[in-house]
Amino acid sequence: MKPFITGNIQPPLWFTRTGVAILVDNYQLFDTRFDRGLTIRGLNTKSFSYKILIGNSIVEVRKKVLKRIGLPEKMPDKRILAKPIFTTWVEYKQDVDQEKVLKFVKDIKEHDFPCSVIQIDDRWEKKYGEYTFDESKFPDPKKMVEAIHDAGFLATLWVHPFINRDSESYEYAKRKRFLVWDPEKDEPAEVVWWNGSAGLLDVSNPEARRWFDKKLKDLKEKYGFDGFKFDGGDAYFFPFAKKDGGIARPIKIGRTHGNITPNQYTDEWLRFIFENHYDLAESRVGYLAQRFGIIAREGDKESSWGIDNGLYAAVTQALTMSIVGYPYIMPDMIGGNQYKFKCDKELFTRWVEAAALMPVVEYSITPWTYDEETVSMARKYSLLHAYLGDYYVSLAEKAKEEGEPILCPLVLRYPEDEKCAFVNNEYLVGSLLVAPVLEKDCGEREIYIPKGKWVDFWSDREITGPKEIVCETPLDKLPLYIETRDSELLKMIRKARKEIFL
Repeated sequence: MKPFITGNIQPPLWFTRTGVAILVDNYQLFDTRFDRGLTIRGLNTKSFSYKILIGNSIVEVRKKVLKRIGLPEKMPDKRILAKPIFTTWVEYKQDVDQEKVLKFVKDIKEHDFPCSVIQIDDRWEKKYGEYTFDESKFPDPKKMVEAIHDAGFLATLWVHPFINRDSESYEYAKRKRFLVWDPEKDEPAEVVWWNGSAGLLDVSNPEARRWFDKKLKDLKEKYGFDGFKFDGGDAYFFPFAKKDGGIARPIKIGRTHGNITPNQYTDEWLRFIFENHYDLAESRVGYLAQRFGIIAREGDKESSWGIDNGLYAAVTQALTMSIVGYPYIMPDMIGGNQYKFKCDKELFTRWVEAAALMPVVEYSITPWTYDEETVSMARKYSLLHAYLGDYYVSLAEKAKEEGEPILCPLVLRYPEDEKCAFVNNEYLVGSLLVAPVLEKDCGEREIYIPKGKWVDFWSDREITGPKEIVCETPLDKLPLYIETRDSELLKMIRKARKEIFL
């Protein structure tokens, strides 16, 4: 990457299984290359610093790293650790309106589906950056939010740091210098994002933060919203002058009140969220922001199977985020975003199984898009997560206090077992081993059972590891195993199986 300008959650941090970590614990610009080894080089600076930390294992060195970076100072709302969020994006895209939101709520209730939050996604605004409702689409937002609350759900709203040039807010923000300024011209930098041409809110400017904060608080007070989905904030939207038309080496970066770098912008965006709107907040960016403890949403996933940003990648990205210290993981929307491809029943079902036991779960494609069998299957796995709600809360508290991941790669629990370092299609939730099917037309899969005694969720058969087994995987079956030494969880799981699945 030339330079290391981040998108989504990309900490400047590398680990080896044997206990070495490299941490760039600053916001200087640098580039990196991984060939026969790792090369890190500072850009546009006379000095560049980084840290090498050493421990006896990846577990020990990870603790050293997170102690230096900072553990989460808060944890998410208990309600969204137990029940899934439903967002309007994939179902309606930018055609969302008040009538469709109310239908969304009605359908969830009619299908008796567990839900914590109704999230109104992009395109509720009249103009991007005004943070006012389009009255032609949302004639009575307050009444809409009241209906969401009456249904027993919370209500959140999609927001971002872009102020489009055709919005009424743009000239005001320009006059007050609330925007990131062009690296070379005496005017706001033009930022082209997925919804047009805009100025970028300068989150390093205290006055700009107060102005934006008031906009968001007005939405809460006027209409009753409970929180926000924060989008954007990626460093690659931060303006810089380019050399030879490419992004090989930024010569000058956008000017800000706080003289921040592109990657620093990402964390200042998260700092704003943490200090002002933590409740029910989620974001999809991060650099050295583990301490803020905001729900970490993976980037948009395509509705496909592969490790190249499909279903498989939803798992591998979650494993990576756990290792680098972001515990409150949301694997984006079940079934993907349906940009290039449609999500069929098989893919949707496997996606439910892969994501339903992750820390925070989000639906957008609705299970009743398919058939009653799909609804029943998705409901059961969502109810299983809800049944274990207190268990997830206890794991979230442990993540805050000790840095232990909620969704744990096998290598962090069994660092002495070299095979665990290569397992990228299984994960642990406490003492629960989850082995989802991540390939199409897969009637069985190989599973690595680590050391210890484990009980098969479905058959109640005991298995002693370490061992590789082959498990039959009909479409509605998620392979699950419970470590027997956690007797309380085993008791709870057996009761859940009887009440939900049998």
